[in-house]
Amino acid sequence: MKLNYTRHRNIRQTAFILLLSFAGLGRLQAQTAIQKDVVFTPTVISGGNKTIQLPTNSTAISVTVKDSSGRPAMILWTRQSGPGTPVITSPYSLNTTVTGLSAGTYVFRCMVRNDHGLSGHADVQVVVNPATTGLVDSGRIPEPYERD
Repeated sequence: MKLNYTRHRNIRQTAFILLLSFAGLGRLQAQTAIQKDVVFTPTVISGGNKTIQLPTNSTAISVTVKDSSGRPAMILWTRQSGPGTPVITSPYSLNTTVTGLSAGTYVFRCMVRNDHGLSGHADVQVVVNPATTGLVDSGRIPEPYERD
């Protein structure tokens, strides 16, 4: 018995082909090919964490997706943690904006499911720093100001 194994790969699928050859009496030979499509979980890659400072209270967030089965069948952004109730303007898009942010740290998750029902996700952290007053506190109590 002779065993051949070949792996073929393209953008949409990975195929494994197994050829079995049987040689026996009277030169009888048979070959069988078995092909199995292998689909992988989509890889979701964060577009990067963000830091903003109030009074700016919105920012754009994004992910990219690598998936052997083609384009994503389902995309959904959700807030995992953070203060208040910010709004995700386009929760079904790879690129979106979050608005209504207040001072604090947020984590937003993008879940992606492919057309084979497999899913992956990535998190984006958004840090919102409080507004500054523009005054510098030296820690000293100022002396009275005298006019001449």
